[in-house]
Amino acid sequence: MWFIIALLIGAGFLALAWFLNNKNISVKWYEWLLAVIGVFVLLFTIQNATGASAEFEPAAAKIFWIGGGLISLVLIVVAVGLPFLRFNNNKA
Repeated sequence: MWFIIALLIGAGFLALAWFLNNKNISVKWYEWLLAVIGVFVLLFTIQNATGASAEFEPAAAKIFWIGGGLISLVLIVVAVGLPFLRFNNNKA
């Protein structure tokens, strides 16, 4: 299961890199790092929340979703938003 998820995420990053290259949008190294860390935290959150739910600990699962989920979403939004903001500022 996790192998298939890893393949899909790898294909997603490859498609994203291809799209950014075609649109001539430059991405700094720290933006890639933020995106990768955000995806890893999201996967960690999903794994721990589903594990806590499987052990019938709904309070722990909610804490994982709120804590890890919000952190990962903020990291991913910042990593995706910075290159597009820079691209739009350079266009104007």
